[in-house]
Amino acid sequence: MKSLKFLSLLIVFVCIFSCSGDDGPGEPTIEDTIVGNWVASDFDVSGDVTGNIGGINVTVDLVGEVYDNTYRVQFAFNPNDVTSSGDFSVEFSANFLGQTYTEDIQDVQFIGSGEWEIQGNQLIISTDLETRTFDIQTINATTLRVLGEINVVIDVEDTPANAVIDLDLTFTRV
Repeated sequence: MKSLKFLSLLIVFVCIFSCSGDDGPGEPTIEDTIVGNWVASDFDVSGDVTGNIGGINVTVDLVGEVYDNTYRVQFAFNPNDVTSSGDFSVEFSANFLGQTYTEDIQDVQFIGSGEWEIQGNQLIISTDLETRTFDIQTINATTLRVLGEINVVIDVEDTPANAVIDLDLTFTRV
């Protein structure tokens, strides 16, 4: 009889102390965290341009300075829609053979509207025109920082050149 009481007491004791405290919602996922409104707070833009000058392939480093930034992005959930508003401007500069060349690109709106998904640490944004992939560096309740790359053919003094633009974008939750 004593062992039956002891066994019953042991079962009650185990049940009481084995209940976990994780009956709540738990830690938010990346998908949960990204949903909301974000304003672009910091842009680092750089890259290089490769072209052919007089039969010689030349690569020149680019540095971009962002100004007039009013860019915002909104991520919605179910469906995973993304929309952007506002724009920003970039002044690119490059030094080549002792000369500094600048190119001013105004009113840039590079995401538009589309769908988003997260695979591992990558944010993938698909629009009607293209799909862009960004590596998520930071995501929390207040900050979203992503790295990405844009490949584009540009015209440099009537000569096509390949530009690879590296983006380091930081957004702050609004």
